[in-house]
Amino acid sequence: MLAEIAEGSNCTVVAVKDTSAPFLQYLKKLAIGIGTRIKLLEKIPFDNSIIIIISGEEQTTVSKVFAENLLVQETE
Repeated sequence: MLAEIAEGSNCTVVAVKDTSAPFLQYLKKLAIGIGTRIKLLEKIPFDNSIIIIISGEEQTTVSKVFAENLLVQETE
């Protein structure tokens, strides 16, 4: 899960836990799919949100719920 990756780590999306239409639409809006590279920049203690960089380009903040539903594999 993205929520379990350490700050500063790189990972690749391998699957999703939530297959609901709203979650899949949000993934599409963020241009995240299987194989997408993500770097976890920071975990915000206040609300457990996570700042990520998607495919080395776009930085965004996602919720803990989002991060718990995105299955990733840590990479170098």
